[in-house]
Amino acid sequence: MTKLIEAIIQVWYQGSKQKKLPKNSRIHAKASTVLILRVLRERQSAQYYAIIVDSTPDSSHVEQTTFLLRFLIRHESRFEMVERFLKFVDCSDKTGSQIAQIISETLENHAIPLADCRTEGYDNVANMSRKCHGAQAIIKEQYPTAIFYSCGCHTLNLCGNDAAECIPEAGTYFGTMQTIYTLFSCSPKRWKILAKRIGC
Repeated sequence: MTKLIEAIIQVWYQGSKQKKLPKNSRIHAKASTVLILRVLRERQSAQYYAIIVDSTPDSSHVEQTTFLLRFLIRHESRFEMVERFLKFVDCSDKTGSQIAQIISETLENHAIPLADCRTEGYDNVANMSRKCHGAQAIIKEQYPTAIFYSCGCHTLNLCGNDAAECIPEAGTYFGTMQTIYTLFSCSPKRWKILAKRIGC
């Protein structure tokens, strides 16, 4: 399996070299390759893992999906739970089946068997968590050992948001804060003035 992983990384790296990338890009590609290879080796030694997938639009309004792996690493007489970044994937597709396909393909492209997945961690959005057509249900149908857990932090955030909406003063406060943030964040010049005034 390690040779397969190394072969995949080597083919990817050779492809990036053939594109005549600038020197810094080649250095970045090489460093990324080394880090991904390290993560894949750690995951392989652990065998079982949890996949954590979440998405958000970036500053250019492209939906970026983040893939994280969580697994145990053994250190002589103790174990350590680690969380490792795997990849960003552009994800404009939003149905549960499309997201499940992206998850499967991303793991397959990194030679990570979904059969070794023991936990799926996603937010509470219906296309991820729905019991029939959500991404978790589709993956669990194929791999019953991949148990779904919703993100506790996301749930807590939703509770806090709903609680704040019940108090008119809180709605006014957070609305004002959002307006101020929007005013300053859309202009680098205004952002610099704000940062200088508040001492950041």
